[in-house]
Amino acid sequence: MGREERIVEPMEKTPSKRSDGLRTISRIVEFAAKELDEVGAVQFNLDRVIEKSGVSRGSVYHHFGDRDGLILAVEVSEIVQILTSGNERMRRLFSESSSGEEIIKGMEAAIRAGTQGKGRNYRRRRIASLATAQHSPAIAEALADLQLKETDYWVATLNIGAERGLIQPFEPLLGTADVIQSLLVGRILVDLLEDDSRDNLWIASAVEVFRALLRPL
Repeated sequence: MGREERIVEPMEKTPSKRSDGLRTISRIVEFAAKELDEVGAVQFNLDRVIEKSGVSRGSVYHHFGDRDGLILAVEVSEIVQILTSGNERMRRLFSESSSGEEIIKGMEAAIRAGTQGKGRNYRRRRIASLATAQHSPAIAEALADLQLKETDYWVATLNIGAERGLIQPFEPLLGTADVIQSLLVGRILVDLLEDDSRDNLWIASAVEVFRALLRPL
């Protein structure tokens, strides 16, 4: 049920244009994040970022479109950090739980923890980044790469639970992983209502969806 790990040997010693571009993006985002932390979005100064990073103005506009695109890219990098932390918690849950029902309860606890302001802000920012990606090829590529990695991680996590005999998910695992992720991000529709009773109903329904998909043993 799991995916075979693919190891690709490098074809040449010189860095590819893609890897050069990713390093440039990473450097720009690094210095933009420092600027954003120091002065905030309103006083964010693009010229100062360019000067400190040593990256050309053309590269900034090529990869991010404009000042607002760069600010959003910084937020996307923060989304990556949040996703990584959440994925690691799920991996521990599936690796250390003693029963399938314990996994379900752990997933419920995780989504309840995402009810507060930080969780809602994260979902809003992720939706905003998806919207902006429609006009920024660089951000769209970064988000697509992130989504592929996140899904692969979820598939491997589900496979751990299945191999330990704690869950019996429907095949394919890839589809199950996609549904779980879509459900979690789609919670933004309930967030917009700012109604705790509706949110509790969503949580109860989501837990039952998890149980139906994973079939805890």
